[in-house]
Amino acid sequence: MYRLTAQSLPAADGDFGREAGPLLPVAMGLSRIDMALVGGLALVSVALLLWATRDMVLAAG
Repeated sequence: MYRLTAQSLPAADGDFGREAGPLLPVAMGLSRIDMALVGGLALVSVALLLWATRDMVLAAG
């Protein structure tokens, strides 16, 4: 059974975020910069794929 102690309760001054961790867990030990770079590369890849195939898609109609 879980017991509430003074250490497990939030502070009365309203500073709840001081001890909080990141909003989302970091996957596979990647830093936020690494995840941003991977996400940016994925967006560029999709944009290039759509740009390269748009003429064929429009021609196929």
